[in-house]
Amino acid sequence: MFSATNYTSQQGSNAKRVSIGNVDLYFSYDVLVAVDDQDANLYATLQKYSLTTARHMHQITGIEKAIRVSQRDLEYIALVSLAQEMKEQLSAEHVGGRLPKIVVKDNNVMVAIQQ
Repeated sequence: MFSATNYTSQQGSNAKRVSIGNVDLYFSYDVLVAVDDQDANLYATLQKYSLTTARHMHQITGIEKAIRVSQRDLEYIALVSLAQEMKEQLSAEHVGGRLPKIVVKDNNVMVAIQQ
């Protein structure tokens, strides 16, 4: 399941939440600023951006308790969380009785169906 919504009260805002399964990715403009993973952990970037992006971040529910990580680590957490979500979705469909194998290496996600 995929959805994209505005997470601020401002109509037409550049603050977007993209939900893919149980993973929520929060963006300010085109910048990933927070990830809510499948285990209900909220991670937010330590990177300082514009005043508007800071305002966007303050409107994310639970942001004050978020685990703060570098931008690079945040992007990696997003990648791994999405890979895990893909694996669960594919496993739920059983892909012809075979389980998928997800490998994350050097910020690339590979999905293989085991023979």
